[in-house]
Amino acid sequence: MGGYNFERKGHLEVSEMGGKRIATFLLHPNTWWGGAQIAYLRLITWLAQKGISSEIIVARVDGDLPFRLPDGIALTDLRAPVVKVKSKPVSGMLALVSAFKLAQYLRHKRPDVLIGGGYDGWVALLGSKLTDTSTRFIFWEQASLMARRRHASSLREFLAPSFARLYRRADVLVACSQGVADELARLTGKPRGSIWVIYNPLPPDLERRAEEPLDHPWFAPDQPPVILSVGRLSPEKDFPTLLKAFWHVRRHHRVRLVILGEGSERGKLEGMVRRMGLEGEVSLLGFVENPFKFMKRAKVFVLSSRFEGFPLVLVEALALGMRVVATDCESGPREILGGGRWGILVSVGDAEGMAEGIGRMLEGEVDREALVRRGREFSLERVGTQWLKLLKDLG
Repeated sequence: MGGYNFERKGHLEVSEMGGKRIATFLLHPNTWWGGAQIAYLRLITWLAQKGISSEIIVARVDGDLPFRLPDGIALTDLRAPVVKVKSKPVSGMLALVSAFKLAQYLRHKRPDVLIGGGYDGWVALLGSKLTDTSTRFIFWEQASLMARRRHASSLREFLAPSFARLYRRADVLVACSQGVADELARLTGKPRGSIWVIYNPLPPDLERRAEEPLDHPWFAPDQPPVILSVGRLSPEKDFPTLLKAFWHVRRHHRVRLVILGEGSERGKLEGMVRRMGLEGEVSLLGFVENPFKFMKRAKVFVLSSRFEGFPLVLVEALALGMRVVATDCESGPREILGGGRWGILVSVGDAEGMAEGIGRMLEGEVDREALVRRGREFSLERVGTQWLKLLKDLG
């Protein structure tokens, strides 16, 4: 058990799985959708392609899903009602109602394995324990709980470590990075060797999607280089520090900044752009379905986060040969970048240090092939094979 060994040899036959039925739980994809949910989707799609019955259970869907349902994947909407107080939704009530709805579903359908992580995982774990079934629960944790508390922007994030005891009720704990696994061991008292580490995977069609046409004037051959960042416009991504760093960089380099993503801090960031006089040099393009074609054409990728679990976007950037600057936050960037071997690590919240790192990447040379090789170590095939071993060991 334990960590993922990239040197593992051999192949696990899918026939050894004995016809297992696998499901993953998402609470409210229209509201909570990010790298963790993308990782779940990639995994369960890969399992379905290997002939393993796979399903996505959603507590509630409002409008269009933020993803395309792959072939061979069943989708179940539990239609959990939204409870409102003074016309405002109460997320805690949605979670509680969803747990009971999920328990009813598990009692009826009885999948062999249920996978969930983060806030979704706590709800799924509660639902799985509210009913007497043989369904095994795998908790796939995607972030540092203590980092959430230190940088909390909501009561839920501040209280996150208080839920640590719930982890012990899971049949298997999986961490998305070594740092998260170390923390889980400290919080739960479980032996470190009993916690699996399975990294989040690259998409299987990364290169093809990266080659799709990009119709944006800033990426024309005669234009200044573009600095790129991708993520939710939310406090933990700390885009204000990136904007301050960019302000320093543009004093010495003719560059532009593109941020892909949507979220609650759009208004704040747009206000900063105006006050800093960066209009025409910074573009907040919102959510885009294919960020890889931007990565393929940008000069430097920057991750400015206050904390992470395993920043999948950093791996995607490396796999496309991008020069990378990232905060040395908890946890993931240091593991992914080999302590600075494959990119520059800077202190969290250090705009001047980030600007210096970006400047070095703009001016210096990099071994692009080495970056690509490192990124592709996190291929879906390798990650999926580790999941097959876990599922087989689970019995």
